[in-house]
Amino acid sequence: MLYLALRGDGRPVPLSEIAVAEAIPAPFLERIVAGLRSAGLVSATRGAAGGYRLSRPPAQITAADVVTALDGSPALAACVHDDEACGRSGSCLSRRVWTRLDEAIVGALGGLTLQDLVAEHTSAVQEREGAPTVAMSTCVRSVAKETRMA
Repeated sequence: MLYLALRGDGRPVPLSEIAVAEAIPAPFLERIVAGLRSAGLVSATRGAAGGYRLSRPPAQITAADVVTALDGSPALAACVHDDEACGRSGSCLSRRVWTRLDEAIVGALGGLTLQDLVAEHTSAVQEREGAPTVAMSTCVRSVAKETRMA
């Protein structure tokens, strides 16, 4: 998702390019993308110039959207959202702790967008390399070129 957001041009990105750039085995990446597509976070374009792109602007996709699409609820304990998950749910002292942790995690994930991550990445690259923002887009173009040549 971050790779697509960093791309920023809205053109479809071939799965093979993402796999190479992120060092993710293509079969595993296909399963990830299937979940993201089912959740409506990415869309696919078929054909020679096809690939995947974000379905919404990066500022409108949160980390919570991505985690939920791939893993379901980020709850640390089943009882947080399901009173019947445990016979002790009504009297469990630990449940309050799990509920507070769940609220904190959901709040943190919900408050972090892909656009935020793009900005953080861009800032980190600039700090590390002392270079202008072009660093990631140059890397993305380089990987895309290598993928087409392969």
